[in-house]
Parts: sequence; structure tokens; C-alpha cells
Amino acid sequence: MKKKAKIYYIAVLAVFVIAGMFGINAISAEKIQVSEIDYSLSIPVRNIVMTANETVVIPVGVSYPQEKSLHIKTGVTVPHNESFFIDTGKDNLPVGISAVLDKRTVDLPALATKGDAIRDTFNLKISVSQNAQPGKHTIAVVVYEDNGQSYSRYINVEVQK
Repeated sequence: MKKKAKIYYIAVLAVFVIAGMFGINAISAEKIQVSEIDYSLSIPVRNIVMTANETVVIPVGVSYPQEKSLHIKTGVTVPHNESFFIDTGKDNLPVGISAVLDKRTVDLPALATKGDAIRDTFNLKISVSQNAQPGKHTIAVVVYEDNGQSYSRYINVEVQK
């Protein structure tokens, strides 16, 4: 059994077990909706060290099956803030650190070729200003669909004086 299938099975089983413990009628299996995200992000660096007034540009690749079409939006926020960002557009980045992407949307048409591939690339521009606090900060690059499904990759930014 694939790892994803095992996780879904365990999650569904847990719902039924917990519901049974509390005497609650669990929802029927045909009402359970499981969705799978089959796109991902490729980022060549995971840790960067920066000083005040420095800017770096990092390419970000979007991998997705070539035979499928996809429309996603992009953004930058902090870890565990992705849902809030998707709902509000507020990134909550640390003071003195800015991060912007050069594409706000990615449209991938279906192709005749099959298999996963990097289908598009955009750039992440991270800048550190004079008032950035020294220390380690994490930035989340997030791509998301209109239905709220999202995928994130994190980049650790260490600000040094």
C-alpha cells in the first residue's frame, strides 16, 4: 500500500474509532472526501545567510503531471500562516524582511506528454533591510488552488549583523 493511501486509511479509521468511543454516529464512507495534491515546488536552496541591505533571487519550479492542466496562485508568508494568507492576503513576514514572487498565478495547460516535470518557474526575491532583527527566520512559499488546497516549501533566512 502506498504511503499516502496508508495515511488516508489511518485517518479514516481514527474518525470511526473516536466517534465510536463517544457514541457518535460516524459519517458514512461514501461522504468522506479525500483529495490529493499532485503538484510540488522545487527550491534549490533551503538555508540562506543574509545581512542588512542584501537581496537574493531564488528560482522556484512548479512540478506537475504534464498530461494535466492546473491553475494555481502563489504567495509568500510565514510557516503555519498559509490558510490565513490564502483568506486575507496578509503575509505576516518578519519586520525588515520582504519576500515577493514575480508571478501571482501559474497556468499550466495539459500536454500530450505524460509524467511529472517542472512545468513552470518563477522567482522569489528576498530582501533584508537595516531594521531586520538578527536571527533565524523562516519564509513559506505557498501555491494554492481556488478551493483552498495548498502546498508550501520553507526557506530559512538567517539575518546577521
